[in-house]
Order: sequence, then structure tokens, then C-alpha cells
Amino acid sequence: CVFEMKADGTSARQVTCGKAGARQPVYQSTVYTITPTNVEPWVQVAFVGANPGERNEAGVAPNTSLWSCKTDGTALRRLTFNLSNDRDPVVLPDGRMIYAGWLRHSGDHGPNGRVPLLGVNLDGTDYQVYAGDEGRRVKQMPAPTASGLVVFVEADEIAGDGSGRLASVSQRRPLHSHRPITGEADGLFHSPSGLPDGRVLVSWRPADGSGSHGVYRLDPATGAREKAFDDPAWHDVQAKLLAPRPVPDARSSVVRDDDPEGKLFA
Repeated sequence: CVFEMKADGTSARQVTCGKAGARQPVYQSTVYTITPTNVEPWVQVAFVGANPGERNEAGVAPNTSLWSCKTDGTALRRLTFNLSNDRDPVVLPDGRMIYAGWLRHSGDHGPNGRVPLLGVNLDGTDYQVYAGDEGRRVKQMPAPTASGLVVFVEADEIAGDGSGRLASVSQRRPLHSHRPITGEADGLFHSPSGLPDGRVLVSWRPADGSGSHGVYRLDPATGAREKAFDDPAWHDVQAKLLAPRPVPDARSSVVRDDDPEGKLFA
């Protein structure tokens, strides 16, 4: 389930458990819908939720999608309808979400499919590929940076812990700006997240898989890293800066849950 609490760990309260579990929550941008009776904006969270009764395309695990709800748990809505496992949502400065999603086949990637980065509006509209065939077959854990990049982990296969090398694309031209940040000998990376100076917090361990992940500060421009924290008894992953943050651009929505009809673009 998703919980919200104060920065000091107090006042924890449940937001939602989704329809069948909820993981990887992120705050969305402010949402507003102007009607004759309502002009008040509200805040939502998005999360990865299992879809009751659904298995992924291979039939080997529950299928997951992106879901959203208000911070009081109401207005629960499924946003994505991929055949196999969407995950790792993040919100860009313009309020749009990107995430990792399994797709069956593209180009020369073979029958095993690929995991590109996909983009969608906060209400589930305007679904499209954000960073696809350039680079390695599996792209996960995207993180927008203050310098206008999206940094992510990529690999040829889906590793047990999801680690791989780091790469990036520009937020302005994501389909035509892929650039590897690290190489094979630079180690295994996991869960990058942005810092105000354009660097990222990222978990790292040696390329041979020995030792545990520690948290480092890394410069995407040069690949240089410095240790921030490492407890050798544990894997230290998913580090986030605890500090004030800019609120992404607000978004309006024309999606109506009470309307049974819509337009399909193919």
C-alpha cells in the first residue's frame, strides 16, 4: 500500500492499496478541471498497481499498470493498459509522466521484446514511446535531472536486481539523443535520482557483482562519482534527496469517467 508521512517519519497515513496492491508512488503535478461548479485544483499520486485477475503476456506473473488517485485515496483510476508490466514512473518538469514498459517486438531486438521508456499524460492520454530502440534492449528507472536530461539504467537483459549501465537522453529530443554515460568496466548502477546541481544520486557496486550497492553522487556529463553513503552489510538503493522541490507544471484533463464513449487514435 501507499502511505504518506512527514519528513521526520511521523504522522504516517494510508493513501491507497489500489485494486490489488500499490508500489513505487510518485506525486503527480497539480490537476485542475474547470466546470460550472468547480475550479479548485487537487494533487494526485501515481503508482504501480497490480490488475486484479490479469497475468502478463507470458502468463508467468501478475500484470502491473500505472494507476492514480487523489491523496485522500479517492478517484482511483487505471492509466495504462500495456499487455505486460509497466513500472518505474517519474514526472517530468512539464507534468508529463515517463515510465518503463515491456513491449513485444521492435526492429532487430528479436522475439524476447524490449523494455523502452514510454510517456503518458497524468490522466492516461497521449501514450507514446519516449526512448526506444537506441541503446540497449532494457531501459528502467528513469530520472529527470536539473540539467535537462533523463538518466536511466539500461542492460541487454533484465537482471535479477535490475542493475546495469547508465545512459541518458535529452528531455528536448529524447528519441534522437541517446548517450551512454558509463561502460562495462564502470560497474553496475541502480535507481538514479536527480540533485539540484544536475548530478544524480545513484546506487553502485563493482561490475563483477561483488559487494553491496552503496549510494554515490554522479555527474552525467563526465561519469565521475563520489561516495555519499555505503553500509557494506546492506544494498543501499532508491536514494532520494529530502529537500524542497519545484512543483511540475499543472495539467488539466478532459477525461470523464462517467462517459462511456471516446475517440480511438491508431
